[in-house]
Amino acid sequence: MAKAKDKSITTQWIWLIQALQEATRALGSKRLARRRLKQWMATGELPWSCMSLDLLDEQGRVMTGPQLGSLFLLLNLFWDATSHWIDWEDNCAGENELGAVQVMGISVSRERLCALLMLSGELRAGENSRGAAAWITAEVRQMNATGEIPADIKITDLARRIEQRMADAAKRDPLSLRAIKWKSIRNQLVEWGLWPVTLIK
Repeated sequence: MAKAKDKSITTQWIWLIQALQEATRALGSKRLARRRLKQWMATGELPWSCMSLDLLDEQGRVMTGPQLGSLFLLLNLFWDATSHWIDWEDNCAGENELGAVQVMGISVSRERLCALLMLSGELRAGENSRGAAAWITAEVRQMNATGEIPADIKITDLARRIEQRMADAAKRDPLSLRAIKWKSIRNQLVEWGLWPVTLIK
């Protein structure tokens, strides 16, 4: 079921397309990533939210008031419905039979996604750092997008900043995320495509 956006600092949300990109990198297959994301949202393991949720009547009009009484019941079946569709690029999804539900601006819990990727059992043997890599990649991309990484930053300084942010996130959710030290981060930034800063996409 859709979760209300958490305005506190304990939950960070990323768009569905970003979640797909991170899951694809960790699992090595876009098809598998789509399957896992849909499964995790259906079971409630991956909390999700949306900017807009509409229930349409038989004429395609948005239903209001008392008509919406069955909406949350329908959401329990939404991700598993046979006529369900997802537009990953546009962060939206819909269902054409169970009351024609349309969900737009879908986002998921970033920390929970990283934890699921780390614990999913789909990661290749000996690559336990891939879960950390997924979290760090998402974090650095967000930092870069919001202008938090100076163009002249040194690799060690960047690694230290990431270490602190990861430690803070791990304190909020110690069961889902295990922080790693800045030296380990620094040694893998190039491999993860996060150094030099000009390579960050």
